[in-house]
Amino acid sequence: MNAIQFLTDERGNRTGAVIPIELFNKLMAESHLEEAFESVPYKAGPDDDDLIPHDVLKISRRQLVPLHVAWRLHREMSQEEVARQLGITQAGVSKLESRKKPQKQTLEKLAALYRCKTTQLYID
Repeated sequence: MNAIQFLTDERGNRTGAVIPIELFNKLMAESHLEEAFESVPYKAGPDDDDLIPHDVLKISRRQLVPLHVAWRLHREMSQEEVARQLGITQAGVSKLESRKKPQKQTLEKLAALYRCKTTQLYID
């Protein structure tokens, strides 16, 4: 069995431990689960099942752009094309893409344009 590793605070006081999985499994088998785990209440939200496609997330991470910009790139649209469809200038699209989360009305227009849900255009 591997050694137990202790976690300490800035004063050197032990605050936790990392234990080998074999020891953890043995301790869990000998304990009452009700005592070992604390119940955490969770209230489901209306957007819990909204997923963001892997390709969109990959674009966002690799190019360091917000999700709403990654969606435009994923849909292979230029800023000029988005500007025409939204009835604004390319500079206006550039300005809104500099925001992490555009305004609600803008998100709704982008979601319709990119064929996705508004909740898929940003992460809080």
